[in-house]
Amino acid sequence: MSRKNRKLQEHSDAKSQLAFALQKLMSESVTDCIENMPEQVVQLAHELHKVQTEQQQLTNNFESMKQLLGKMVADSKLLENASKANQCLTNEHYQQHIIEPMACSLFATLDLIEDAQQSVSEQTGNELNDSITAQLLQFFAGYEIVAIRHEQNSVFDPKIMTPVDIVSTQDKGLDGRIAKS
Repeated sequence: MSRKNRKLQEHSDAKSQLAFALQKLMSESVTDCIENMPEQVVQLAHELHKVQTEQQQLTNNFESMKQLLGKMVADSKLLENASKANQCLTNEHYQQHIIEPMACSLFATLDLIEDAQQSVSEQTGNELNDSITAQLLQFFAGYEIVAIRHEQNSVFDPKIMTPVDIVSTQDKGLDGRIAKS
């Protein structure tokens, strides 16, 4: 054979061997792939199941939170309504137990003042003035308020006293003293 033919023959043999080796390699790879495929499918199915389980847990958690928020909103509305009702009761209590009794107590004092305006004699005026004072003191006593009188020229104590008026004086010794009680 000629060299050229021999090279062609060798080349053809090499091609055949290469094709045979490739076919064998592909056959083994496909076999390995097919043999390992069920294991991979099982792993993927297991991962898919885990994802589905987590998704279901998240959905359940979301529903629980949604119900909890709904309950919180309902409780908030109940508290708001209770607060409004309490405010109404407080206002009603204040009106019935503070304002109305105070107004009723002061009506008697108003009657005494009207009587004093109709009276012109000094003696009757003094009696009415004493009656008005007694009525007001009785009113204050009903609320446990005691009128305290301070002596003229005693030292003014801002912790317990409230000035009604300030009287100016040239006498420095009278500064900070009670002019009239």
